[in-house]
This record gives sequence, C-alpha cells and structure tokens, in this order.
Amino acid sequence: MKLDTITIRVENSQDKLISKYNRNNFSISKNKQLLCFTRGLQSVKLYFMENGLEATSKKFDSIEKIHLLEFIEEDKKLVVVGSISKEKKLKIIIWDTYNNFRDIETTMELKKDLEKDNLDNLATLATRLARTSGNIFQIDNDGKSFIGP
Repeated sequence: MKLDTITIRVENSQDKLISKYNRNNFSISKNKQLLCFTRGLQSVKLYFMENGLEATSKKFDSIEKIHLLEFIEEDKKLVVVGSISKEKKLKIIIWDTYNNFRDIETTMELKKDLEKDNLDNLATLATRLARTSGNIFQIDNDGKSFIGP
C-alpha cells in the first residue's frame, strides 16, 4: 500500500482573515534550545527544539497583531512587537518567560519615529526593524538609527 500526500495552495482566498492576520513569525533562542512561534495573532507559543514539545504559550490581549519576536537577556525574556488597530499604535511587550509569579509582561510604546506612518505602512515594518542577535535595530525614514532592548 502506498500513501500519497496531496497539497493544494489556496490563492485569492475569500477568507480575508487568513490574508489579513496570517503572518507566521518565529525566533530561535541564542542557545538553540527554544523556538518561539506565532501566526501573527495575539498568541505566542514556545517549543523545545530538542523534542518539539510545547513549553508554554501566552495570549497578549493588549495587542491585535504580532509583527516581530526576539529573545533577549540570555533567552530569559521575549520581545514582542505588535500593533493595535483601534489606537493606531505599535507596542513593544517584554515577556519574562521564566517568571510566572509576578507581573510577567511589560508594555511600552514604540519609538515615536515609527508611529508617524504607523498602520499605513505596517506591511513594510520588517524593512524598518531588524533582529540582530538579541537587539532590535531601527532605521527611520530620515536615516536615523536606534538600537533597542
């Protein structure tokens, strides 16, 4: 008996939620032990690289879409850059993945330079923010650079 797998690519889907919110994004920790994954919605999942088991997951109610993930501080914290369409703002959430007893997330507004053309150009957000080994590097429209957390 032979098993055949058929894959079908769906183009021009009528389901606008898939094309609007499906932004698969991942980050691998520096020590190569954790994989962080999101589909671009409010939830983030952490997996162990060794065996693929889910370590933990978190839903962020304060943001609507997730655009960028990056491990910082020796892979103890995760930077999540997300947006809120109602308020038309970008937010940075720093999630302390190893601390479940106190407030485990810190929210701050993203630098003002990025808020100028915020939601009109979210599709090009990845070209203005880059992950560089635990740091977030931003170049604004005027050519000024900023290195974050």
